[in-house]
Amino acid sequence: MAGKTAIVSGASSGIGRATAIELVKNGYKVYAFNRSPAEITGVEFVPVDISKPEDIKRGVAAVLEREDRVDLLVNNAGMCVSGAAEETTDENAYYLFDVNFFGAFRLAREVLPSMRAAGGGRIINVTSIAAVFFPPFQGFYCASKAALSAHFFGDAPRGQTLRYHDNECDTGGYPYRLYGSSADERKSLCRLRRQDRPFNGCRRER
Repeated sequence: MAGKTAIVSGASSGIGRATAIELVKNGYKVYAFNRSPAEITGVEFVPVDISKPEDIKRGVAAVLEREDRVDLLVNNAGMCVSGAAEETTDENAYYLFDVNFFGAFRLAREVLPSMRAAGGGRIINVTSIAAVFFPPFQGFYCASKAALSAHFFGDAPRGQTLRYHDNECDTGGYPYRLYGSSADERKSLCRLRRQDRPFNGCRRER
C-alpha cells in the first residue's frame, strides 16, 4: 500500500477516525475532509463541509495539486435527522441529503477522473443497516442511506469498465455523537423525551 493516497470524509471521530488511523498504518497518505480538525498523526486535515459543492471541489483540487492521483475514497461523513414527519422541516431534510447522499456523490464525481487517468481506484461508502432496516422516526436518514446504496450499486457495472471499484460498508449501532456533541445537549434531549414533547434531532454524525 506504500505510496497510495486516500481521502476520508468525516474523519474527526468514530469510524472515519479509526479508518484514517488504519490507513496510515498501512502506508497510505491520508487526507481528512472534515469541518473540524482531525488531530491524527500522519493525517493531513483539509477543511471541507461535505454539504457544500464548492468545498468539495476545492478540497479535491488541493489534494491533486500535491498528489498525482487518489487511490481510495472513503465516503464516511454523515448525519441523522430523527423525529416524526410533521416535525421535520424541509431545511433539515434537504441538508441531510446534501450530507449523506449528495456529498458522497459529489466527492466520487470529483475523484473519478483521477482514478480513470491512473488506471484504477476504489470508493468505499459507509452506509448503514438503516438502508434496509427502517427504525421508527428515522425515515429521512433511512431514505438517504438507501439512496446512497442504490446509486452506487447501480453505477457499479459502469465502474468495472472504467477500472474503479465500489464497495459498501453497512454499519449497525455505533457510539456516534448522533444527537448531541456535548453532555448538556444530550441531557436536554433526554428531558424532551421524558416530557413526551415532539423531538426532532438534527446533528452531524461524524
